[in-house]
Amino acid sequence: MPVLALGADHSLGKFVPDQVREYAENVQGKVIADSGHWIFEEHSEEMTRILLKFLREA
Repeated sequence: MPVLALGADHSLGKFVPDQVREYAENVQGKVIADSGHWIFEEHSEEMTRILLKFLREA
C-alpha cells in the first residue's frame, strides 16, 4: 500500500518519512521547507499539490 509521509523542516523533518519506512515498504517521503507543525495551514497550496499527485499515482 502506498504511504505518504510528510515532515516539516521546523518540526520533525526527515524523521517522519524515516520512521514510517520502518513500518511500510512503499513510502513516499518529503520534508516541507519553511514549515512548522501545521503544514497544511502554512503551505496549503503545496500540500494540495503533493496530496493530489500522490493520490493520482497511488
